Amino acid sequence: GLPLLLSWREGGILGEMLKDNEPASAISFQTGKGIQTAPTDPTALHHRRHFPLPIKELQRRWCSSMVKIDVGRRILTNDPRFARNVSVLVLTGERRQESPNRELYARVLVHASDAPRWNRRVTQVRPVLGWKEDRVWDIIRRSGIVAHPCYHLGFARASCMTCIFNEEAEWATVRDVAPSHFREIARLERELGTTVKIPEKKGQPAPTVGQLADRGTSTVPAHAQAWRRQAMSETWTMPIRVSPSDWVLPAGAFTGGHGPT
Repeated sequence: GLPLLLSWREGGILGEMLKDNEPASAISFQTGKGIQTAPTDPTALHHRRHFPLPIKELQRRWCSSMVKIDVGRRILTNDPRFARNVSVLVLTGERRQESPNRELYARVLVHASDAPRWNRRVTQVRPVLGWKEDRVWDIIRRSGIVAHPCYHLGFARASCMTCIFNEEAEWATVRDVAPSHFREIARLERELGTTVKIPEKKGQPAPTVGQLADRGTSTVPAHAQAWRRQAMSETWTMPIRVSPSDWVLPAGAFTGGHGPT
């Protein structure tokens, strides 16, 4: 019975990536009564023309900071529901097992949108921070929740399909499942004169997505054709929940995966 309210950076990651001394795009979000827009500072100009870098510094891996973190923060500071005299709980799903950087995360912290002067208290909690992957899949199984299609196609994590952290197998799978998306990344590499990855060794050129995909093998199981179609559809047609006894562990579970550093 929880309402689903969406939020986004106008133009998305691509719009930010193509900025040439332009301000960041506005943030839009649903309030339950319509769509509201939060403008950005027109004097803060960004010149990118480059893929976000797969490193931990969010200034250079701006896809996370600009299109995820800042969007969430700006909703909490611009939506009238959260303006003042309110206590807000922000739940996020990071886990320490995912990366060395996330091992250092606090489980409970004051959120960046907290504002005592407005009596707006915002607390962030990471409830599964200490969980191992087996515990995550176990609670999903016990609840009978069907896993996201990407896991059934062999991906180890649900992120952007053409994520900068993708490695050989992921790029081979994207080329297999979503060839038009793959071709667009390759086209952007040529247009921008840069690659989605950084050099593997100092002094060597970074591999292109085509080279990465050629090194890898698609992870889509032979029996997963229905999931292939569902993954690329804008309409959900498959079950959302099933009996725990009928639940199937997806192919991508326990396969490692390459995520944020």
